[in-house]
Amino acid sequence: MLYPTELKKRGIGGTVQLKAVVRSDGTVKDIDVIGGSPALADAAKASVRQWKFAPGDAETPVNVIVTFDPNS
Repeated sequence: MLYPTELKKRGIGGTVQLKAVVRSDGTVKDIDVIGGSPALADAAKASVRQWKFAPGDAETPVNVIVTFDPNS
């Protein structure tokens, strides 16, 4: 996960809720932030863009929650 170094050092954590559209080949096409920490939204989106999902028959929307824990 791409945790912003400065936020982690300052002990800032939280969650970000995202809605992603996954292409049929398992790659992420689009991501929208639907809630959570604005300070961590870009890092959450960057992390999910790197994910590879199982291939499917069509583009599929998925809801994702990314948690940033400064103590881990």
